[in-house]
Amino acid sequence: MECSASNSPSPQPPTLEHRDLLDAFARQATLVLDHLRLGAEAEQARLVAESERLSKSLLNSVSHELRTPIAAITTAVSALEAIAPGDPPELTRTLTGEIQSSTVRLNRLVANLLDMTRLESGRVKPRLEWCDVRDVVNVAARKAEKELAQHKVTVSLASDLPLVRLDAVLMEQALINLLVNAACYTPPGT
Repeated sequence: MECSASNSPSPQPPTLEHRDLLDAFARQATLVLDHLRLGAEAEQARLVAESERLSKSLLNSVSHELRTPIAAITTAVSALEAIAPGDPPELTRTLTGEIQSSTVRLNRLVANLLDMTRLESGRVKPRLEWCDVRDVVNVAARKAEKELAQHKVTVSLASDLPLVRLDAVLMEQALINLLVNAACYTPPGT
């Protein structure tokens, strides 16, 4: 079966009505594309503003968290310098204990900031391994014992927990941070 050229209709130039209809479609398509572009730009601007707000909030929080142990260390050192020979020796032990605990807190904060920076830069990749959640939780609780000394901590884990794929070091650090924050921001005895 052969097609003959004489069977196909000859192309007709578009009528004025067809051209007007095509122009209307083109205008509508342009409006839709402009609307989509403006919507995407507005969403991008919203995300940038939210990111800046979160960055400012994080910076304020980190600034406060860093200044607190530095202020405690500075105050304790000044008090140590002012100790007279007749002052009770417990005062020296208390002040040096404050310096030591504030130094540990400051060191943990700086380590967390450095780790967070490495994670965000992509230089640290989680090492996912099969881990016993009970071990990770118990190690974190033990490492936060000093900070939790004035708080009641009960660890209750099911005995039949399955192994979970996670980075034990990073998860342990996250749990320690949660426990230390709970200790810092809740009243003793709770």
